[in-house]
Formats: sequence, C-alpha cells, structure tokens
Amino acid sequence: MNLFENLVRALIVSVALWASTTTSAHANDLKGEAVEEIIHEVFIDQPLVAEALIVISNCESTGLVHRRSDGSYLPNTTGSGAAGALQLTVSTHQQESDRLGLELNLSTDAGYFSYVRYLVEKRGFRDWRWSEHCWGDEVDHIMRGNDPRRLLS
Repeated sequence: MNLFENLVRALIVSVALWASTTTSAHANDLKGEAVEEIIHEVFIDQPLVAEALIVISNCESTGLVHRRSDGSYLPNTTGSGAAGALQLTVSTHQQESDRLGLELNLSTDAGYFSYVRYLVEKRGFRDWRWSEHCWGDEVDHIMRGNDPRRLLS
C-alpha cells in the first residue's frame, strides 16, 4: 500500500470516527466499552486485529479507561509521557504522524486511532512489545499466526 492509499484510508477512518463521536458520547466516555467500539470501527475490515488490540489495550491501560471526566487523556502512571488506551508516546510518534498528515492528536479519538492503524499496518504489534508478557499468548491465539501487517495491506 502506498502513501496516498494510507492517507486516504486514514481520512476515511477519521471521518467515520468523527461521525460516530458527534452522535454518541464516547469522546468523553470513561468506559472501556467505548474504546472497544472505536477500535472495532477503525479495524472494521479486520476483526482479528481489533480483538488483538483490545487485549493489548487492556494490558497497556487499566481496563481500557483512558480519559478523565473532562475528556482529556489519562497520563501514564509511570510518568513516561505515554497516553491513551494503547499508551502512545506523542514525543516518539509526533514527527512521523506530522509527516504523514495523520494528526496524532491526543484530544481526538480519530487522530489517535488513525495513527494506531498506521502503526499496526507498518509494524504490526512491535510498538507494544514491552507489554507482550501480558498479551502475547492471548494475541497469538486470536491471530492464529496471521501477521497483522499482511492482513491490513
């Protein structure tokens, strides 16, 4: 998949997420079910990848709760600067996100999860390898040996 196709896909995902957040309250919802719904929307074409990311999210952030009541992302409890359900570190990913025009914006689910999709398409689950001891066996079972990069290309 070339850069143009990735950008078009990111735009489609962003519009879908924008439409869903304007009709529901999950932009400020603290419940994990909202995050699961967003992940399923972003990876609607790949339910195995969505299920794997939900497992990873549960390891990365407590019960998929990733927002304060004011809608801002909860920070990482270790002080690493990572935030959100999948604990992305903006300082690590911002330059790449900007280069691609994906707007890694922690104030919106659309920006955050569009960039998650890009990461999984390009690198599989490598960006979450530090918590693999928590999710590895379950994700291996879900994916049944399928590489998420191959499934998403």
